[in-house]
Amino acid sequence: MSKFRSEESSFLKASVISALTVAGVAAVVYALTLANYVFPGDSARLLVQWAGIDALAFPEYPLWGFFVKLFAGAGELSSVAFRANALSLVCGVVSAYLICRLMAFAVWQVTTQEDSIKFAKGASLAAGIIASLTFVFSTAVWQSSTHLEHRIFDVMW
Repeated sequence: MSKFRSEESSFLKASVISALTVAGVAAVVYALTLANYVFPGDSARLLVQWAGIDALAFPEYPLWGFFVKLFAGAGELSSVAFRANALSLVCGVVSAYLICRLMAFAVWQVTTQEDSIKFAKGASLAAGIIASLTFVFSTAVWQSSTHLEHRIFDVMW
């Protein structure tokens, strides 16, 4: 089993900064388009159950439900939907950060040939930024990050 190549401190710093920048862009875009209602269907049913408004018949997605209770549990009933949707926003932003760092790290690790090593830092950062921005602005992720969805929570984990 081969070891991971250590990250240079300048690459590590640039990678974290680029990931934070992408996460910041995602946070702004998702916050501006965050829904103040619950999307009909599965999301609404699960929110009603996990927020304690209706009886919990069978505990689906218990870890996600724990966080829904944390976000939606405190406060008045009129803002439950907005607070619960904020959970998805946080999950989408964290996922964008993690994808940027993971992709940059992966490209950094596989760029080991002598003639391409000088491009490793730039290629790794570009790959991380492009992958995470593609993720952030994809329709499915954007919708899941602005409406209460257990799927974006699964992506984050």
